[in-house]
Amino acid sequence: MAIVIDAQILKGFFQEVVLNIGHGLSASPALLFNSGFRVHPIHVDDKGNFKHEWRAVVQPEWFDAWYADQIRDGVIREVAAPSDQQLKKQLSNIGFPVTGRDIWYARVCCHVAQTVGLCIFISEDLDFYEPKAKRSGSKYRNKILINELGSVQKYFRKEKSVFIKPVLRFNSDYQAILIKFGSSQISR
Repeated sequence: MAIVIDAQILKGFFQEVVLNIGHGLSASPALLFNSGFRVHPIHVDDKGNFKHEWRAVVQPEWFDAWYADQIRDGVIREVAAPSDQQLKKQLSNIGFPVTGRDIWYARVCCHVAQTVGLCIFISEDLDFYEPKAKRSGSKYRNKILINELGSVQKYFRKEKSVFIKPVLRFNSDYQAILIKFGSSQISR
């Protein structure tokens, strides 16, 4: 099993833990970055796209020190994310925006899922659930996130073994996932 985390989740972690302010996520992201709770490494691309996006949403000086510590300690693992035109085409067909940085998250998630069998992507970006719902009200948005609905989310889960979860569902489901898939799915 592998973990991938979207930039807005890191931003929420920074806001909660470093700035001590609200973050607007479905739950506290602190557990995601707690190695005592999360036993799987966090995967990022080896081209620096995640690093660049993550650094842009938090204080750069804090990020540089934090990221270096995470790499050193093996909490974050950089992996190659080969270009996949078939993936890009399939995602485009279901409304996923394939021209922005989000395609890098899709590529890394699919690559690590193919390598280790399962990937959990923690994101609250509706593009990864149901892009057509981005203009919907907050009540409908929350329903999509909490119930893990949407054509893109379903595609990733059924076709790619990538489970997209909001913070709330990751925090509540992670231990059960560990039990269900066992330690053989732990990517170290």
